Amino acid sequence: MAIQARNNQRKLILPKENTAEAALVKGIEIIPAVHLLEICAYLNGQKQIPVEYAQPSQEIVSDRVYFSDVHGLSR
Repeated sequence: MAIQARNNQRKLILPKENTAEAALVKGIEIIPAVHLLEICAYLNGQKQIPVEYAQPSQEIVSDRVYFSDVHGLSR
């Protein structure tokens, strides 16, 4: 959905909790909303919601996992 919004040059309104995931798509305008009434007020021009572009911090995992290290049921 985020990629489609970016490709069509649209803003994306979604729950504030989901902004980090949507921010993985570069070049998208994300409007984070806490409540549905907040979205209605924004669409009616009664309230401004700051657009977020925040890219989530990326964790670099240096430990490699090998299938030989995975233990499970033997058949």
